[in-house]
Amino acid sequence: MFLTTNRISDFDAAFESRIHLTIHYPALDTASRLHIWKTFVGMGDSESLLSDRDLETLAENGINGRQIKNIIKTGRLLAKQQKMPLAMEHIEMVLKVKKGVFR
Repeated sequence: MFLTTNRISDFDAAFESRIHLTIHYPALDTASRLHIWKTFVGMGDSESLLSDRDLETLAENGINGRQIKNIIKTGRLLAKQQKMPLAMEHIEMVLKVKKGVFR
């Protein structure tokens, strides 16, 4: 069984004693995030209007790989609904909603 968490400090001693192996993954750096953005944008059948500069800008956001995947997936759904290729405006909209900025 695998368990992932970012709340390791909340484990009590009894629970922690049942864990056989722990592996720490450090936060992603900008280069790693850029690679993930490029990978997920390149996947699938849909077109993308995102430039390398757009992806470099997006990689500056301190988010994890799962968040990047979900942002791209949601952006693609917005683009598909508008019958357009994925563009920076779609990704920016998802990021604004994620941050709670609706204007």
